[in-house]
Amino acid sequence: MVIKNLFRSWDDISTLNFKTESRDTNANAIQIISDHEIVLLVVLEITIDEESGFLSICYPISYIEPLLEKIVEKVFSEGKNRKSSRKKDITTLISGAKMQVEAVMAETELTAEEIFGLKENDIIVFNKNATSASTTVYINKKEKFQTVSGVSNNRKAVQIQTNIDKEKQETLEILRVMREERIIKAKETTENIRRLLKEKEEEKKRR
Repeated sequence: MVIKNLFRSWDDISTLNFKTESRDTNANAIQIISDHEIVLLVVLEITIDEESGFLSICYPISYIEPLLEKIVEKVFSEGKNRKSSRKKDITTLISGAKMQVEAVMAETELTAEEIFGLKENDIIVFNKNATSASTTVYINKKEKFQTVSGVSNNRKAVQIQTNIDKEKQETLEILRVMREERIIKAKETTENIRRLLKEKEEEKKRR
């Protein structure tokens, strides 16, 4: 089962043939590469019923060095595909959700004392000129769009002018920072791999 899944895992990168060369119960007695060889160690946790243990797979860098560029391309490609798939799933989940939309032409603030003291013929002054057609649209009580109010086909309507979704803008900023951090981390990882490969080549030359 392990060999079968290893073959599947590497199939998109290159055709690698895996086989059981020998078996040994003492891992310390197995010597397949030099002690100074740079390796990639993959540790998997295996659970059978209520028992669990670890399976370590050791890849010498010299074996996977020719495939390094393909591996990096696949990692970035899978990341983009997962992002696209998640976006589609989220859109499907929220497409049927009902939302409350309110267009507010003017607002003002009153203290509780002022409200309790209101009486017939009192005048409440709002925060905008009476001739202004500008309107703020709220989605589920949250400020989202700046609009202009008017009439369309004999019905009251608003025309969206700008997006003032502060929450969305904050989220986009957070995502932008995260994306930049991922790019920096990816560059650092690539540089580390190149450095290790360079050290390995230099070590070979010294030998």
